[in-house]
Amino acid sequence: MHRSKKYLKFIRSHPCLICLRPSQATHQRCLGGGGISLKPPDSHCLPLCDECHKRQEADSVKFWCEYWLSKMPEIGAKEMAQLIVYRLIVGYLTEYLEVK
Repeated sequence: MHRSKKYLKFIRSHPCLICLRPSQATHQRCLGGGGISLKPPDSHCLPLCDECHKRQEADSVKFWCEYWLSKMPEIGAKEMAQLIVYRLIVGYLTEYLEVK
């Protein structure tokens, strides 16, 4: 999926992942798929509010590490393993959909 207005609308229908305020569909460059002056595919979007999006763009690695570390007390080993496996599966599914 490279561009999909329906998918972007779906993403915007969710609250910000971080603070639960109204969100926008934010393209995540850390997953690749973009280029100079090119947005990554819409399948790499997540719902973030404007403020959280600015923080994420300033330092994506720090932003996401802080997010996951803040969740660590709530997440046990089983849940962490599930998250890792889920992330791997999403990566393969995304690649598959882009090739089709």
